[in-house]
Amino acid sequence: MKELLSKEEIKQSFKLMNELRKHKLSLESYLEKFDLAQKTQNYKLFAWFEKGEIIALCGVMPFNVLYHTNCLYICDFVVSENLRGQGIG
Repeated sequence: MKELLSKEEIKQSFKLMNELRKHKLSLESYLEKFDLAQKTQNYKLFAWFEKGEIIALCGVMPFNVLYHTNCLYICDFVVSENLRGQGIG
């Protein structure tokens, strides 16, 4: 698992993230939304790689509530369609 930090890595994640989103984001919109979420909500995106290809993504945001601190909200979670059902998730 690796946190995606560069714009190139985020671009590389677009194809798989698009499998998750039914409204099919454009690459430009995806990059804009990612940048905003990262800056305003501390959004982080992690990827699992196999043979240099991203096979799974998990997007998270840390948060705190009155009854607990250091919580983590899972915003996005997707495994490549051809690998689903194999225990990767």
